[in-house]
Amino acid sequence: MTRPVLLEVMLLGSGSRRLTAVGSGDRELAYYRLLARDFDVCFFEYDALEPAWAAAGFVSAPVAGGGKLAQSTLGAARAARRIPRPSIIRTKQFHGAWAGAILKQRTGAPLVIRMGYHWAHNMLLERRVTNPIARRAVFGFERALLRAADGVIYGSAQLAAAFADLRVPSAVVPNGVDQDTFSPGSGPRAFDAIYVGRLLPIKGFDRLMERLPRGVKTMVIGAGPLQDAVAARPDVAWHARVPNGELPAYLRDARCFVSLSRTEGSPKALFEGVFCGCYPVLSDIGPHRALVEELGYGTLLGDAAGEADLRRAFDGASVPRAALEA
Repeated sequence: MTRPVLLEVMLLGSGSRRLTAVGSGDRELAYYRLLARDFDVCFFEYDALEPAWAAAGFVSAPVAGGGKLAQSTLGAARAARRIPRPSIIRTKQFHGAWAGAILKQRTGAPLVIRMGYHWAHNMLLERRVTNPIARRAVFGFERALLRAADGVIYGSAQLAAAFADLRVPSAVVPNGVDQDTFSPGSGPRAFDAIYVGRLLPIKGFDRLMERLPRGVKTMVIGAGPLQDAVAARPDVAWHARVPNGELPAYLRDARCFVSLSRTEGSPKALFEGVFCGCYPVLSDIGPHRALVEELGYGTLLGDAAGEADLRRAFDGASVPRAALEA
């Protein structure tokens, strides 16, 4: 009996090599090995497959040369001619769904779009687009692609609710956490706060560096355009990259997980921090509110929150003992 083929459409400009470079390659490889129990997995990405992934028996349809737009359109059309005919196509995230739509059109296989965050909202916020015509075009493009899908996987119930009117078959599957790997520690915590994520304005990292009180022992893990702001703070420890297998030790070493992000979908690093016993100090946005309501503890900070508000949040942080023992 022929095994079904899953064609996984990776993020634009990203793939197995990029995931390995940022430290999460092992975690992602373990995930795809689980899928390989039921599917032959083929990747549509923009570089050659990472050697460890190839050694695991996976195959890819890499596209080289040209910009991301050309890679995801013309490249998808070319790749459709040389890959095993897929039983199903799934996108790693919405960013790349147009390549998935082209692959669907060329192969006839059903398309499932995974949408872990609100792509149009994030894109417009990050680029500070205010023109109403441009905004309508971007939101319309997003909704048109979702309508073209045979199914959508949303990262949160809030995100699913925003697109409920599309009436496309869907499921809500938040990011999962490996509870055997991410669990509370018992020792003293060397840091008051930890930030894990990209160093970008959309993630609120500029606000964090501007408002972080002096003397608050903080660990930052991540890289991005705002990393010079970390270099200007000798009181903040910084690692541009930490392998995923080593991340729990850093999370267990911090009392609070801090994020002043302007937008989120299903914030995996935050979930992992909570599982390691960190108290959440977060911006007051929908996904953060939902988490704090579910946990029954945590601090939400509005846009106007300043240095004194952050200090009070860190000083008053206390995870209930029952949560640590659960």
